[in-house]
Amino acid sequence: VLPLHHPVRLAHQLATLDNLSGGRVILGVGVGGEYPKQFEAFGIELSDRGKRADEYIEILQGLWTQESFDYHGKFLQFEGITMEPKPVQKPLPIWVGGRPGGMALLPDGSKQYKSKTAAVRRAGRYGQGWLPYIVSVEQVRTTVRQLGEFAREAGRDPDGIVVGLNNSWLVSDTYEEALKAARLGGLRYGRDLSERVSQVDLLGTPEDIIRRMNEYIDAG
Repeated sequence: VLPLHHPVRLAHQLATLDNLSGGRVILGVGVGGEYPKQFEAFGIELSDRGKRADEYIEILQGLWTQESFDYHGKFLQFEGITMEPKPVQKPLPIWVGGRPGGMALLPDGSKQYKSKTAAVRRAGRYGQGWLPYIVSVEQVRTTVRQLGEFAREAGRDPDGIVVGLNNSWLVSDTYEEALKAARLGGLRYGRDLSERVSQVDLLGTPEDIIRRMNEYIDAG
């Protein structure tokens, strides 16, 4: 949850880890928001999380690539920051995760709706990877198309952006058994998503799951 981490410290930690691991770090980032108490504890406005994430990614990438880095944003401002060591990877890959749309229940019972395009736009503008979360095959197809559009708008080659998938899966003797078990555990982010699991989860026998994987592969 990137808005809850100071990007200057995070940049140094990740660059150090990239050196220790011989260039094997992948940073996965999201804006969070499903648990507003997290943001309250850090004194950060929930409504700022997207803008903070964009600024923090810019700071990470600047510190990793420039000898001396200045930044003047809404939330952080500094001049002449140097950071060593630089990452082994150039660039150290950032995979932007997120749900295209969706809703969460806030502590006061009100509903919070997520943007359908903010995360994929962020991936197209900044990321080396796009990692959609709890998405149907059709949502993958749509966001991969959007990813290409947003990347080209930012002057980037969309073919250089990896596309992943972050969905739940459950292997069982039959599809029906897996579906029943998945629905029993369908409470996510404060609401019942049991009716959605058949659209987004990979369920059933190994053959069922391989078939579903191929549907997602075909979607991009």
